[in-house]
Amino acid sequence: KKYISCYPHIGSLMYIPLYCVFVVKVYQNSRRDEGLVPKTMTELYFSLVRDLLRCHHSKDLEVHNFEDLSKDAPDIYQQLCILGKIAYEGIHNDQQVIFHRKDFETLGLSLQAFDMLGLMQRVRELYVGEATAVSYNFLHLTVQEYLAAFHLSQQPVEKQIEHFTKYKNAEKDKPHHFHMVLRFLSGITQFKRYSNEQLNTFLIGGYGDGSSSGRHGVTFDTLYWLFEAHDSQVIAQALGSSDIEFSKQSSQVTPFDCFVLGYCVSHSNCTWKIDMWCCYIGDEGVEMLVRSTMEEKTHCTGGISEINLSHNDITSEGVKHLLSFLKQLINKLETLNLVHLIPHVPHLKKLDLSYNPNIGQGGAVPLITSLTAHKSLEELGLGFTEIGVEDCRALSELLSSSTSLKKLDISDNDLPPEAVELIISGLHHNTTLEWLIMWNSHISLQNTISLASVLKTNHTLVHLSLAKCDIGSDGACQLPHLKKLDLSYNPNIGQG
Repeated sequence: KKYISCYPHIGSLMYIPLYCVFVVKVYQNSRRDEGLVPKTMTELYFSLVRDLLRCHHSKDLEVHNFEDLSKDAPDIYQQLCILGKIAYEGIHNDQQVIFHRKDFETLGLSLQAFDMLGLMQRVRELYVGEATAVSYNFLHLTVQEYLAAFHLSQQPVEKQIEHFTKYKNAEKDKPHHFHMVLRFLSGITQFKRYSNEQLNTFLIGGYGDGSSSGRHGVTFDTLYWLFEAHDSQVIAQALGSSDIEFSKQSSQVTPFDCFVLGYCVSHSNCTWKIDMWCCYIGDEGVEMLVRSTMEEKTHCTGGISEINLSHNDITSEGVKHLLSFLKQLINKLETLNLVHLIPHVPHLKKLDLSYNPNIGQGGAVPLITSLTAHKSLEELGLGFTEIGVEDCRALSELLSSSTSLKKLDISDNDLPPEAVELIISGLHHNTTLEWLIMWNSHISLQNTISLASVLKTNHTLVHLSLAKCDIGSDGACQLPHLKKLDLSYNPNIGQG
């Protein structure tokens, strides 16, 4: 249980009976032989093939890689190569591979060696009025995919890159048959024969329409390939020290996707900008993102400069997990877009919690209080968070003490006049705020008089948004000229 909880992608296989048998047998054999338990799907399937070969060939067979097999059991290795080619052609043609006895000689397979491989299952075919026949097929589609990857691993690097490039470009259009094959290929080869230039050819692509952001873009396919290779040197070599932009918006992101992303981030020397807006990520996803960075000791020199996890299903529990991030990964963080309270990030400049109505009245007070000692925060967004009077009292104290805050967005919170008055009182001693966005609040005549009084001495605030705030003509007359003043959707102002 501890093993599968540490590697969620392997643990998730336990729900399928055949996979469950695979995992349990491989784990038992690894513990018995005092070997390393598999950490990736490739390692799991290699262990499965190795154990099947031991069972059907020789229990004393020591196989650590396919090179060992080619030396110690060349007959079995030859049969495996033939099977790999057949598996590859079957997937390439999107066909289920079924063998009959008469096919063995044609295919160059030895029935005796074939039986010893243990990678196939016999199926009795029953037809009305005909004699019973026996056919063979792969134990599972993933076994066929693994053998197809083994076949590709024997091909020149250029042939392998051709497959990576082709299916990476096809990723956005539709799922492809080589989805798992290429993951297995990454794990089998670990990109050992690839040069830096070849790795960059298919792993790192330009972002958008020409990398206007100056960053390189990566996809989940790329991250999964690097994860299956499971070599920190390969990740450092492939990604270099570039600025990386990873964007996945308005689509499903699983907890294991988060695990793979965290692993690649923590083993790289890059500065990452991560945008996963509205990806159905919950607390488990955040936990996986953080856990993967702690599986192994890393010596990365990179980190995360921006995270956008807004419009997800993260609660305060997920935030606790996020605060467990390795210090070296978040000490460069400048922009954080999340849910609930994220204090004590030393270089944080922008904190946007907008459109998280579950924060509620009083819910932002601990966060705001913790930010009063923050020296670098320039933008704070709390729009449509359902904050109330107590939150505005804390914001008033923040405004009075802040020496860095330039923009405050508390729009669309339906704030009452007493809450608005608290915000205005905080502006008396503030000398940094340039933008105040309070649209969709209830602003009274007394509020506008107080605001006008503050603006006579506070010349820093030059952008003020008071749209849809129930302001009347008397209140509008109180406001002095600003660089930008938005009073739209206040019908009570009238023609006068």
